[in-house]
Amino acid sequence: MKLGDLGERIFKLFIEVIIPNIRNIKNILNPLKTSLLFNRTLLCLIGVLFKGEFYMKRKIGLNIIALIVFLIIFSSGGIVGAFGFLTTLFAEAENYPPPPWLNEGTRLTYYGISGSIPHDKYRYFDGEGNFVDRDGNRWKQEEHTGTAGQGLYVTDVVAIDQGEVVLSKRSYLIIGETILAPQLLPAKTGSVGFANELWVHPGFLATIQEGIIPGLKIIRTPYTLGGITFNAIRFQVETENSLYVQVYDVETGILLHVGFSGISTGSGVTIHGTPSQVTQIIQVYLVDVRQLDIPWSHGLLSPVSHNTSMLQYDGYYSSSITFVRVAKQQFYQTETISSRWLGQKRVTITQGSEAFPSEVKVVCGVAQIGGTFIPPVALSILTEGQIIDYDPVTGVQVMVFFNGITSQGQRLLGIRETARDFSYDYYYNQDGVLIGMQLSEKPNRWANDETQVNNEYWLSYMQ
Repeated sequence: MKLGDLGERIFKLFIEVIIPNIRNIKNILNPLKTSLLFNRTLLCLIGVLFKGEFYMKRKIGLNIIALIVFLIIFSSGGIVGAFGFLTTLFAEAENYPPPPWLNEGTRLTYYGISGSIPHDKYRYFDGEGNFVDRDGNRWKQEEHTGTAGQGLYVTDVVAIDQGEVVLSKRSYLIIGETILAPQLLPAKTGSVGFANELWVHPGFLATIQEGIIPGLKIIRTPYTLGGITFNAIRFQVETENSLYVQVYDVETGILLHVGFSGISTGSGVTIHGTPSQVTQIIQVYLVDVRQLDIPWSHGLLSPVSHNTSMLQYDGYYSSSITFVRVAKQQFYQTETISSRWLGQKRVTITQGSEAFPSEVKVVCGVAQIGGTFIPPVALSILTEGQIIDYDPVTGVQVMVFFNGITSQGQRLLGIRETARDFSYDYYYNQDGVLIGMQLSEKPNRWANDETQVNNEYWLSYMQ
């Protein structure tokens, strides 16, 4: 089997970490009742930087660094399929039917941690500086610090349609005991038998033989996760400076673990004049597989959704520290229309930003929370105060905070996602169109940050 040239797709960092214990793992052979819960008391673990800092004091700096680290793990497939070798290997699995556990509303949650350690304490840059070598050359000396981050990666199956699975993805960054408001990751679609390598149909895995082919080792082995031992199949790629591993449960086909470590050359040189190097380790573990009971998932999106090519929302970002109110706009452009889901491109424009508008692929499915459309049947079956879902890993509760007629005579449904440190409010009209959304993020006590952040958008135009 030809896998192609894997190359030296090496990441930059390494740190020795303690992966949180996982507890209360039930039999994954019945995923609809599975609850893989990791020890929340160890969520306070954050990679220790070389300076001994456990956090950055400025939330913006913290979010940027941690987000980059975590997006390395899973954004747009991230490290899962980073080399592309398994995509080629598993191509035939796309012809398989959905595995028995897969349904609209299925949620897979992974915990990931990534960090770096430089090989030398200092690195040097040619030019004006205080360090002088034996030849009289001046160098700028810079401490070479490491970085680390951890978070949760949540994938929801929001629709299944004609052999295609539609995935909505979010990442939750963890800072101390705080789980920050989720970041929306690019949505994915794929075959029900093989979707983004998060699962491979067990029938196909049964056809794969152990052995070694150029660039790849395939090993059938027991794999223990949280005290439960699974019959697993391990795919391992080794190069001169890197190791990449994916482990699957052979009975369900679900991805259990992703691991990567590798060395790369950084900027600057060492005191010996050799290029500075850093090594990275990334560890990702399955912590939860469960079935969400979305009350409206049996319904269909309204004809309005199929006849709408663009939604425009006007809003703002505000901070309790800076007292700055920044105007923002979001545009949702429909690119794919199906009976049970929409594929959209979300474009966000921030006033005064010199950067290009940000774009991300999103989806809107019948089994989704927080989509731009919701089946209108939801307005007739939900009641105020009703708890729709509680996620035992993220701590997010979804409930109905309003369902009725406003003082302005408008039919409105309000759905709230809330956790200890943030809340999202979604407002839908009688046609199931998202007309408004509000995000409130509380001060991050662990980051010594007292900033209260608010984002708010309201529908201003439909086409």
